[in-house]
Amino acid sequence: MTLKYQTGPWLFAAAAFGGAGQFNTSRTVGLLGTTQVAKGNPDTSNLGVLLRAAYTYGEENFYVRPNVSLSVIRAATGAYRENGPAR
Repeated sequence: MTLKYQTGPWLFAAAAFGGAGQFNTSRTVGLLGTTQVAKGNPDTSNLGVLLRAAYTYGEENFYVRPNVSLSVIRAATGAYRENGPAR
């Protein structure tokens, strides 16, 4: 989601985002003549907020817009464990 507000030469913007995912994995492990299938299902998520303030100097033909931005982002993943019976 994004929001923008402009008043005169000032521009203020904010954005927020998030996401999550779950994955199912499997792989064959061979060791000393035995074979097993290791399975796992890690979870991941992310969440963030972006803020910006800018001021426009100039005219229609030429302008400069310095800005200040702040970003806060959190990314997380749970512990990963594999398990499974011999096949």
